[in-house]
Amino acid sequence: MGAALLKVVQLGLGAGTLANADGTLITGSDTVSSGQYLFEPGRTQQLTNNSRQLIETNLWHLPPPMQPSTHIDVQNWMFQQAGLRLPVVPWLYQHAFSDDPQLAQEHLTPTDGSAAPCTFSHLLHLRPVAEWLTTEAPTFVTFLTSVWRCLDILPNPLQWTPYWNATEKHSSHSSNTQKPGRRPDTMIVIDKCTMLLGEDKCQDIQQAFADLNSKRASLCRLHYQHLPFLLGYAAAGPQWQWCILPANANEALEPTGLQLLNLCRLDDSCQLLLSLVQAYCLLQVMVQNLASMPHRMRLYEKISRGTGRQVLLSAAKAYNAANEAASQAATASQEPFLITSSIGPSLSTRSGRYTVHTAPCRWGPRVSSEKDNKGVALAYCQAAQILHSKGLVHRDLRWGNILQIGPSKYMVIDLESAAAALPLVKLPQSFANILRTCTQSALDEGCYTTRSDMYSIGVLLEEACGRPSQAGAAFIRQLKQKALSAAQALHSLQTVWTVP
Repeated sequence: MGAALLKVVQLGLGAGTLANADGTLITGSDTVSSGQYLFEPGRTQQLTNNSRQLIETNLWHLPPPMQPSTHIDVQNWMFQQAGLRLPVVPWLYQHAFSDDPQLAQEHLTPTDGSAAPCTFSHLLHLRPVAEWLTTEAPTFVTFLTSVWRCLDILPNPLQWTPYWNATEKHSSHSSNTQKPGRRPDTMIVIDKCTMLLGEDKCQDIQQAFADLNSKRASLCRLHYQHLPFLLGYAAAGPQWQWCILPANANEALEPTGLQLLNLCRLDDSCQLLLSLVQAYCLLQVMVQNLASMPHRMRLYEKISRGTGRQVLLSAAKAYNAANEAASQAATASQEPFLITSSIGPSLSTRSGRYTVHTAPCRWGPRVSSEKDNKGVALAYCQAAQILHSKGLVHRDLRWGNILQIGPSKYMVIDLESAAAALPLVKLPQSFANILRTCTQSALDEGCYTTRSDMYSIGVLLEEACGRPSQAGAAFIRQLKQKALSAAQALHSLQTVWTVP
C-alpha cells in the first residue's frame, strides 16, 4: 500500500518523500490508511553551464592579434594553436587519447557536460558520410556556425549573420537565404559588412577556389576603408582550406594554411575547430578597425531602379567618369566626390529594367559649420567638373542627392539623369523629375547646360549654408549669376573662400 501511494504521488509531483502527520516517513512496505500525509519534494542536482568559463580558460587566453595585412600574418594567427585546448566531454577525450595520445594531451581537455564541450565533442566525433560527396550543402553549416554560436556567450560578441545561396543542391538550412545569382555559396555579414565568403563543392576543391575567385568583388573604400582583405574558405566533401581575398579583386586569392584539412581525420578536425576560434577573434579585430556607418551595404546587395526605358544611356558614361575619378582619388589617397558602380548600369531589353550596383553609404548630410558649407560646395563643384570634362551634365543636383562620407566630406550621387551637354536639347515636358528641380532661371534658352548645373549648385548652397561668411556668400552669388565654370569654381574655393 505504501509503495503504491508513494508511486502515485511521485507521478504527479515528482521525486520526493511521503510522511504521515507526525513526520514518520512512509516506506514501500508500510500499510497506509486514509488520512493526511506530507510530501517533501526531493532535491534534484542542478545542472550548470560552465561554457563561458571553459572557453575563456582554454581557448581565449591569447592576446588578440593586430590588424594583419598579408596571408602569412593570417596563417600565423589562425594556426597559432599552441596552448589552446578544446574542452570536451570525458568519453570523447578517452576516445581521442586511444587514437592519438599526443593530440589529446596537447589540444583537448576533459571537462563536464556543458554546452560548449558537448558541441566540440559532437563535431570531433562526426565523420563525413557518403552524402557529403554528392551534395554541395555547406560544411560551414555544421562546423563554423556551431563553433561561433558557442563563442557568442563571450563579452562583446560578433553580431554576425549568415547568408546562403539558395541554388545549392540538397541544402537544408534556416537562415537569410540569398537569391540565386553570381555570389559565393556562403557569406558572413558583420555590422553590415561582408567579412567572410565561402564556396562548397561536391568533390573538387580546386573548382571551389576557382569559383570563389571568379565571384569575389573589390571592396568599396567607402564601406571597408583600408581593410586589406576578407576571410574566405573553400570546401569539397571532407576537405577544407582557409584563404584570404584581397581588397582588390584583380589581386590573386591567397590560400592560408600549411595543407588541406581532411575532416575524416581527428587531428585535422581539431585543427579546424581551433582555427575557427582564431578566425572569430581575428574578425573582431577587423571589425573594430571599421568606422561605424549607418546604412552600410554588404557585398552583392543590389539596387534596382524600375525606371525602364526612360533612363538615358548617358548614365553609363557618367558612371564610367565617376569610376575613373574614384580610381584617381584612391591613388592620391583622397575621397571620391561621385558615387561609383561595381557593375552596370545596364538596361534589360526584355523587361526594360534598369539595374546598377552602386556603393552608397546613405548618410544624410549634416551641415553645421563654415567648414561643412565649403565641404558641400567642394563636392558639388568637383562632381560637376568630373562630368563636365566628359561632356556631360548632372541635371539633378538637389539636396537629396548628396551624402556625407566623413567629417566635412561629401559625395554626389544619382547619375541616372545625366545627359550629354552638347548639342543643346530642350527638356521634354514629360521629364517631370528634372523639371521639378529646374527653374527657367537655370535654363539657357530652355536648354539645360553646364551653366545650369552651376546655377543649381548656387541655389542649393544658398538654401543649405544658412549664413555663410562674406567670401562664401560672394562665391554663391557668382554661381547663381552663372559666372563660374566648374573649373573656375574649384579654383575660387581654393583661393578665395578660405576656412581656418
